[in-house]
Amino acid sequence: MIGPGDTSYTSTSREAEEEAVDPIILYVGGESLSLTNLIVTHAACEVYNYDPDTGSASLASGRTNKLLMRRYALVQRARDADVFGIVVGTLAVASYLPLMTHLRRLLAKAKKKSYTISVGKMNPAKLANFMDIECFILVACPENSLIDSKAWQL
Repeated sequence: MIGPGDTSYTSTSREAEEEAVDPIILYVGGESLSLTNLIVTHAACEVYNYDPDTGSASLASGRTNKLLMRRYALVQRARDADVFGIVVGTLAVASYLPLMTHLRRLLAKAKKKSYTISVGKMNPAKLANFMDIECFILVACPENSLIDSKAWQL
């Protein structure tokens, strides 16, 4: 079982009549960024959520997870953008340079313009200085990559 804040977990497969079945994951905790990341990274699995505060259990999916629904909506907006800012959120993430090179190539292939930005501690006021940029891509730790704040919508 996985609790809030746990980033290391394993899922096990059940076997029925010598045939592998997709894993089922039980997440213990309320709706959170960890649950959203779990749903995204294990899209082929059924993820159930048990919230001990409310005593309720439910199937967690992209249709029921509010953070994930918001993420999907923002991805749709990003598809329409023509100018992207690739923000370096940390230098400590392994292989961030090859990732940034890959992002630049993908954007160039799609005929999108990109800028690389290193701002130190990020905040909406700093990013607002880049008025031409329609969408920002944050290269950082995966657990902290979903920024959930209305203030960030520039």
